[in-house]
Amino acid sequence: MGHGDGTIREIFDKRINKSRLEAKIFIDGKPKTARFECTKYGRKEANEWLRSIRRDKEDEIHPSNQTLGEAIGIYIKNNDAAEFERQNIKLNTLSRTFSTIKGLPKWLKDMPVSEAKKDEITKALSEMSKRMGKNGTDKALAFLNRFFKNEVDNGRLRSNPCSMIKRSKAKETKEIEIYSKEEIIQLIRGIHYIMNNGTYHSITHNYDLFFKLLLTTGMRIGELLALQWEQIDLTEGKEMIKVKYTLDSHWYKNAKQKGLLLNTPKTQSSNRNIPLLSPHVIRTLKKEKQKKGKHIFLFETKDGKAIDYHNFYKTWDNIGKEAARKCPHCHTIRPNDWICECGNHVTRRRRICQRCNRERPQEWICPTCGNTVREIHKKPHTTRHTFISFMIAKGYPIATISKIAGHSSPKVTLDVYTHATDNYIEELRSLVKNKK
Repeated sequence: MGHGDGTIREIFDKRINKSRLEAKIFIDGKPKTARFECTKYGRKEANEWLRSIRRDKEDEIHPSNQTLGEAIGIYIKNNDAAEFERQNIKLNTLSRTFSTIKGLPKWLKDMPVSEAKKDEITKALSEMSKRMGKNGTDKALAFLNRFFKNEVDNGRLRSNPCSMIKRSKAKETKEIEIYSKEEIIQLIRGIHYIMNNGTYHSITHNYDLFFKLLLTTGMRIGELLALQWEQIDLTEGKEMIKVKYTLDSHWYKNAKQKGLLLNTPKTQSSNRNIPLLSPHVIRTLKKEKQKKGKHIFLFETKDGKAIDYHNFYKTWDNIGKEAARKCPHCHTIRPNDWICECGNHVTRRRRICQRCNRERPQEWICPTCGNTVREIHKKPHTTRHTFISFMIAKGYPIATISKIAGHSSPKVTLDVYTHATDNYIEELRSLVKNKK
């Protein structure tokens, strides 16, 4: 019998000291069994019993008017959402599942579950590839395969229509972003502004050190947020950071009671030592250590806990906005007034137009030199790409770079960072010369 239809096997029953037939089928993840005589008539009875169980279950769970979208909703509620409530999966994992479902074509979600065959799913995935790319399509296929397999295991469907659909082998790679020398200078100016301006009075952390540590060590955001003083060795000539922890990105409903969790890094190779190569960063760390004394975390709240992701990203967004406060060419300050697309003249330094609720434009034209100045909204993970690309351009061995970055193997480093263009490498080489 096919997978999910149930099985019939011959067993030896010690109680009656003879062979019997055992029929077994899984319903809602639980096995249901019945035993019959080991005869031709007994096998016929066993088959009829399995058919009746399947028929009853399909009538109960998948009535003729139930759509695929409704069935998927029930599946998520009983599985993914339940796992999130038990805190076995992260919120961003559940969010990605909802995002995948949202990308499915409406006509597929409106189709009855029993009519969703291989051809229909293949057609839907083909439509999705135009909007979501190969990676998004593969995620959708993986989710549908998981959903249909669950339906088959529980006896609600006879076969999995996704089992014969192959995922695309070609992995979609995104072009990595780096910070140019001009963008780094702009971001540092933006950091100094928010740290010394009364508008951002709640900013109490040294984000200048934070940014420069990211830029000169290639650490991941979670690793730096979880960095403790005991992991920093400031011995003369042996200055380094020992990466041991990363901040867990779980979003708990009772986060205030539980606090933030520290986990081991994402791979075993991520537990590593990173040399501190910048004399300015080393001097700043020594000053911070004298100032903070017995504090646990390098960057911590007033309660002595690590900064959470939400607060960091909120500050990072403000830094990106203030990076465009001055023109990098002639240092003209950005005008306070701006003209909205609706024609409204917005006075003072408002972020949103009061007439149409549009946000302030992310770029402006300098009235002095005519250059376009843009806000910088690249991800903070871009600092890691910049550091690794900088090391490659400077000529360090790939094996050494891979070890410092915490990649599982040098092959990962090569796969991600060797598609840079000649101009890109030349830009980094000029950056190295200017830093000497």
